[in-house]
Amino acid sequence: MTTIKRIVCAVDLTKASRAAFDRALGLARASKGRLYIVHAMPANERSWRATERLALLTDLQDRAERDGVSVRVVEQQGDPADLIVQHANAIKADLVVLGSNRKRGWERFSEGSVGDRVLRRAAWALLIVPWDVPARKWVGAEIMCAIDLTKASRPAFDTALSIARTSAGKLYVLQCVPATKSFSWRSTVRLHLLTQLRERAERAGVPVRVVEQHGDPASLIVLHANSKGADLVVLGSNRRRGWQRFKEGSVGEKVLRRAAWALLIVPWDIPSGKQIEGKTRPRP
Repeated sequence: MTTIKRIVCAVDLTKASRAAFDRALGLARASKGRLYIVHAMPANERSWRATERLALLTDLQDRAERDGVSVRVVEQQGDPADLIVQHANAIKADLVVLGSNRKRGWERFSEGSVGDRVLRRAAWALLIVPWDVPARKWVGAEIMCAIDLTKASRPAFDTALSIARTSAGKLYVLQCVPATKSFSWRSTVRLHLLTQLRERAERAGVPVRVVEQHGDPASLIVLHANSKGADLVVLGSNRRRGWQRFKEGSVGEKVLRRAAWALLIVPWDIPSGKQIEGKTRPRP
């Protein structure tokens, strides 16, 4: 089963960083993992808001240490998306956490979203926390995992189940049958998959409910997550590229733009079942 032990939390001076850090710290505490705090400075301003940056990083490190979480702080100058990917790959991260400031319109088109850019290069699970999501608990969390019949569903479910076990949470599995397909499409295969996943959760001692719905996947995920009061939504990524991505879009990106909860996206090709232990490093 997937085990989350090395967690990277990317922060800056925007309002989204506090929400992202709260989630990362809660998960590191629950999983007894190590937390890496990565702060990217603007590429052309090394002394930019230096006092504020120092105060932020000191406060976050102190909070982690008071909670008994092994923590390391890294500050580097450069493009945020590039630095997040670089550091996550260097430590073989299990999970990267970052906040979302919900850019819209021209700002998003001209600058891009750091979350979007990181997602397209992710070799690890990516947890995106919108800045205006209310603080939620990890213990007893309501976790929704959206699945289908693609290769991305297995690692997404593995990760959701691991978090549910770690947090003593409840798991809600939503299988989306695309509106472009008949509801009878591959019904035997779908039933087998849902039965198998439900049995795995029950063997792990996780309360689970499975539901199947027909329609647009992104809309169904948002509808069910809102109606269930989800603390976390987990879905897989098939890493669409080129024309297919331009024409159809990414379900993850569509859901992210409407998310009222933390969203965990798990690429289909991340290693499964890894468990990476680490020694506590001294305060830098």
